[in-house]
Parts: sequence; C-alpha cells; structure tokens
Amino acid sequence: MEIVFTERKITFEQIPEAFMRMIQNKSWGHLWYLYMLVGLYLITPLLKRFIQAATSLEIVYLIVILFIFNLVFPLIEKYSGIKIGFYIPFVGTPIFIYLLGYALHSKIIRTPNWLSIVMILFSIFIFILECLLKTKINIMGVYFEGFSHTSFCSTFIPVSLFSLALNYCRDEPRRFDKPLSELSFGVYIFHAVFINFIYKFLHLTPETMAIPVMWLLVFVVTSILSLLITYVFRLIPFVRKYIL
Repeated sequence: MEIVFTERKITFEQIPEAFMRMIQNKSWGHLWYLYMLVGLYLITPLLKRFIQAATSLEIVYLIVILFIFNLVFPLIEKYSGIKIGFYIPFVGTPIFIYLLGYALHSKIIRTPNWLSIVMILFSIFIFILECLLKTKINIMGVYFEGFSHTSFCSTFIPVSLFSLALNYCRDEPRRFDKPLSELSFGVYIFHAVFINFIYKFLHLTPETMAIPVMWLLVFVVTSILSLLITYVFRLIPFVRKYIL
C-alpha cells in the first residue's frame, strides 16, 4: 500500500519490492511488534524455565532491574542529555512487559484500582504535555513523541488497563472480554490502514483541522472500522484459526 501511495500506480514489479520490504521490516512503524513477537516466541522456553525455578521475589527483582534499565535510564537520558553507559545485554522493553504481564496475571504483583487509575491519568497528562511542547517545534511530534514503545505512557497505560481488567474480572471473565481480546490482534494489524486513508486520501491532518478534533476523529473511526473488518475476516474459518 505504501508503494502504491508513493508511485500512484499499481504494477507487478511492486510485488517483489513489497515482499523485500516486509522481510526487512521497512513497512509501517507499528508492525515492529510482529518482528519482536518472533523473538519472544523463541525465548519463551528459556523464560518459562526461569519462571518455574525462580521465587516470586526473584521475578520481582528482575522486573525492577528491567524497569530501571529500559524505562528510567532512557527517561533520564532524554531530559538530562547525559548518556548512561551501563546496560544489560540481550534484554529489552518487550521482555520487561512480558514478565510484568505474567507477574500481574499470577498475582505476584498486585496493583490496586486507585493506583492503576492514577497511572493512566498521569500518562495522559505527560503525553498531552509532550504534545503541546513538541507542536511548537515539529507538528509531527504530536503523534510519535509520547507513545514510543519505550515510553512511560505506552507502559503504564496498558499495564494499568490490564490490572483493572484483572481486578474487575476476578475469577470469571465477563462475556464481553473474550470477543474483545479475540479482536484485539486484528485491530492492531488493521488500524494503520485507516489512519493512512484519513491522512493521505482525505488529507485530514493537524494542518487542516484542530488537533483535539483530529485525535477524536482518528480514534473513533479507526477503532470502529478496525473492529468491524477484523470481525468480518474472522468469519472465515481459515483466517480465524491460523491468522487472526
């Protein structure tokens, strides 16, 4: 799709070029997750052995260490301009989130509802603040500054929502949880299609309309259409079983 957007035509030569872009992860930025997911699958057997052998305190200790190196240090570097030389090889934010999700689900770490709500509100405040500061310099910073996958926002918000869901559902999942979780992967895959359509075909950008209005429009349109198209694709048995 991106090649077609750029060249304004459709040709057979674009097929191998698109395939090579896919192999090299030169597609839309949000698809980094698919490539990282392969790595998580490969390392899961090792992490599983560690989880089985480690105590709850050791698991929490590792999560805290990963939190410091993957979130705290980058934040200090970002705002102080000081490059911290200490690092841990072969780890990253995805492993931190992976282990933290396990710890929350297994009740090794418990997050009260009030703390989850505070973290969500704090993350939204920081994101809006960054957006307001960045728009004075670079309007595209409105989209990408606050929600990089190493930022506090993109960590605290999903962790807090996950914790709220766990506390709310307790032992039994509610009826709406299962269909939403089944559709979430497809929404992740498809939402950029609609964002690109809004931006490149309809030409609705921060330069043509108020930023809060555009945020709301993009969120509502992409959420509804992504849920709808994922639901339709999952009606196909092969797609539902092997892809989405």
